[in-house]
Amino acid sequence: MNRYQFFRFFVTGFGVGYCPIAPGTAGSILGVLLFLPFQTVPLFYALPVLAILFGMGVYTSNFSFALFGQKDPSKIVIDEIVAILLVLFLLPTSAVLWGLGFLLFRLFDITKPIGVREAENLPGGWGIMADDVVAAIYALFILLPIHYLGRYLGLFA
Repeated sequence: MNRYQFFRFFVTGFGVGYCPIAPGTAGSILGVLLFLPFQTVPLFYALPVLAILFGMGVYTSNFSFALFGQKDPSKIVIDEIVAILLVLFLLPTSAVLWGLGFLLFRLFDITKPIGVREAENLPGGWGIMADDVVAAIYALFILLPIHYLGRYLGLFA
């Protein structure tokens, strides 16, 4: 396997990006599946790994035009994988929060509210990766205050 074959394999989420229907959602689901066996890993270890994956995503996505003939093809799903992992690792352990995090992340990634669209316009692999991270931050900005306010008010355990 040469480096471009590896890049293609990596940025497409081991081929998941070739899913003919909603490849971004398929990549996000892969991110959830990758998260499940590692959900108890402390943030101290998870965040550096996510930073490395983000950096690898930026680097390998820089070759998207050479690999696919497009700047940001939907086949590239490493951005969704890294972003949903960020959401899941930063949320408290709760299937409900994780499900809401998934839905909100996909909503913001698809609708591209202010900030997300601007991040997408960054050059090369930065734009490919950054818009999804901003969408993840949007989801966290909604869910974390709701969770902690609900705990403070005694609505959640």
